[in-house]
Amino acid sequence: MEPTEEQYLVINALEALNLLVWRLYDEDTGYWHIQTPSTVLPLATILGYKICLQFFELFPLSIGDRGQHGNDCTN
Repeated sequence: MEPTEEQYLVINALEALNLLVWRLYDEDTGYWHIQTPSTVLPLATILGYKICLQFFELFPLSIGDRGQHGNDCTN
């Protein structure tokens, strides 16, 4: 799975604002895993789907979280 344009926009905005410490794209899930210098949102996963572009969220992660978030586009 390739990254979506919306995901790139978020990644580029975070980089431009110097708010991106680390990033990793998971080709199997299509998610970006990121680390920011923020104490409020230090680790997050950026979700985005080509088939469901209206669904685009940023989820905070806890230690040991494998990114298992509800991602039903029908809501």
